[in-house]
Amino acid sequence: MKRYIYINLITLICLVSTSCTTLKTQNTVGEWTNTSVRKDGFGRKIAFTTKLEIIRHGAGDYSYNKTTTEEGNTSRSSGKLDEYINDNKWSFIGGDYGKLKAYIVVPSDKWNDYKPSSLIVGFDSVFLDEKIFVPIK
Repeated sequence: MKRYIYINLITLICLVSTSCTTLKTQNTVGEWTNTSVRKDGFGRKIAFTTKLEIIRHGAGDYSYNKTTTEEGNTSRSSGKLDEYINDNKWSFIGGDYGKLKAYIVVPSDKWNDYKPSSLIVGFDSVFLDEKIFVPIK
């Protein structure tokens, strides 16, 4: 009888909680790149490349390294990815992307059974556009 109650309780918790949904964040592990263009103060177009490396340390424990190169100058930043995903946003914590309140957009299929062909990094700012990262092969 106790076992039956326990199984029903677990089932109820899974129905109420989104944490029981399979989320294959490990499919995002690896190196990703984005090339963007912006204009400087003189209207000159400047291309810059950002490399994003996602590292898995264990279940729910991810970090990132970001390297941006612009006109021969390179800057580096690192931080973590939030253990939890809210509103299909996997938020960066710490580093440049954490300061910019950036997040990885999680698709509705939650990367189940495939490695994505791109990652979208969004920002909680009206001044910053989404960036599309593709895998480095």
